[in-house]
Amino acid sequence: MSLEQQVAALVTASNNLTTTVAGKQADIDAKVAAKTAELEAWRQGARSTMTLPFRYGVEVGGDANTYYPVPIWATPHEKCGRLVISRHYGAAHPSSLGPDHVAGLLLELSVRAEGWADFWMTRADYYGFAYHQAVAKVRTDLLGRVIWLRGGGMYYDFLADFDLGQGQLNYGTEGLKPLMQADSIIYSDCPSAPYKGGGAKVSPLTTVDPIWTTAITTPTPIANI
Repeated sequence: MSLEQQVAALVTASNNLTTTVAGKQADIDAKVAAKTAELEAWRQGARSTMTLPFRYGVEVGGDANTYYPVPIWATPHEKCGRLVISRHYGAAHPSSLGPDHVAGLLLELSVRAEGWADFWMTRADYYGFAYHQAVAKVRTDLLGRVIWLRGGGMYYDFLADFDLGQGQLNYGTEGLKPLMQADSIIYSDCPSAPYKGGGAKVSPLTTVDPIWTTAITTPTPIANI
């Protein structure tokens, strides 16, 4: 083989090696990008799960144009916490409100709790809704919160960084169980005022408190009873 032929063969081999390396590099880059995306998706999911690890589903029956009180426990031991109530616009809902795009909801609450009454507070950090009104009222007191949500078979997601006690009793009231009857008694077993001797009464609503008729995009305190 002449020198020219050897040089040509060497150039061809070098070009082939360069092409092979480039192909391998592209394959490596694609695998790295895929793994990076996978890890990022895991990180985002893990962060959400770790931030709000307590998750519950609540369905509110009754009438589609009525809002029913849903009791939520306070957090005396956590002292402060975060509670998010959300509803995808395609989640379960009554057919009377339409086939889809029904009552999208995102309500983010900061909950503060402590042994002194002055420190009990709930604040709405964000409130937004679409297509249909979902919230009529939010009330906070020494034992917990009561949120009036639209019924008719509407489904809601509750997410929190503290245990909401779904299905458990707190002073005679079951957490996250919608109260369907007028003058339903909550905290009937509480030995302290203002509940001692009969608890407190809550009823479904057909009208919405004015503060909940528009979106809230800045922190807003919710007054105690």
